[in-house]
Amino acid sequence: MLSWRLMDYWPEPNVNPIRDWYDEQEDEVRAEFDIALLILSSNEDWTGIPEFRTLKGKNAGLYEIVVDVRLPYEKKQRHFRPIGIWRPDSRDFILLLACQKNWEKLRSSPS
Repeated sequence: MLSWRLMDYWPEPNVNPIRDWYDEQEDEVRAEFDIALLILSSNEDWTGIPEFRTLKGKNAGLYEIVVDVRLPYEKKQRHFRPIGIWRPDSRDFILLLACQKNWEKLRSSPS
């Protein structure tokens, strides 16, 4: 079995958006992200794995890693989406950035 190579995109020296995002997260979010990467890296083919999705439309060519977390002090589950590029016919995945899905809805909801 060939192994995957997971890489971070560095837009300039000393700037790593994925590492910066990761370091700012709660322990539970980091753990779920680590678990998603372990699941993906242990599979030869990511097609059909719930932790991985192909983006469509204007985002075609990009892929997202699905990280859903319910923190103990929050009512709603939070949905993080690290975004990356998969080079077809390779086992290279380049992580570009991470975002939180539905952040505005979450922020604007009453506590």
